[in-house]
Amino acid sequence: AAAAAAADTDAPNEPPAGPSVEECVATGQALVQAGQLDGARLAEALADGAGDLWKFGEVVLTKYGVGRAEYAKALGQAVGLPVADTKSDPDKELAERVDEKVARKFYFIPFADQGGSLVVWGADVSAARRAAAEAAAGAKFEWYATDPKTVTSHMEQMWRSDRDIGRLVASFQETDAAAQ
Repeated sequence: AAAAAAADTDAPNEPPAGPSVEECVATGQALVQAGQLDGARLAEALADGAGDLWKFGEVVLTKYGVGRAEYAKALGQAVGLPVADTKSDPDKELAERVDEKVARKFYFIPFADQGGSLVVWGADVSAARRAAAEAAAGAKFEWYATDPKTVTSHMEQMWRSDRDIGRLVASFQETDAAAQ
């Protein structure tokens, strides 16, 4: 009942519902059932997430103390996706196959190539967001659910590191050219 009340968009003085209210509610309920979130705090957590699956994930990890693996498992259960094995590292070479702006907008990272199909990990993985991400990328993906912190951490490693290396190499080349 608390989840339904939190998801009610017609209530006065309530913030407008985000695009993923149902997925937030289902993920929250999975966390409560798994003993990872106090049922009495579910409505508050849902309100904090404002129907945005990415924001809800960040909030329950930081404000409500839910573990990353536990969140990913609940998210996967809620949206019907397999859960990413975060003990494995993504293939950073695959960053070239995805536009960084699209990945950042839709909160996913390329993980592996599986027989020509790109496996991605995402934390904003409602069916609508997955479809929009695939349309923006011009490709179909094999999706795995994970937590927001895993996505942001790998994004920074995947794209920022490459950009920094390129900039460093260019500066060394300029220094060498100037010295000669």
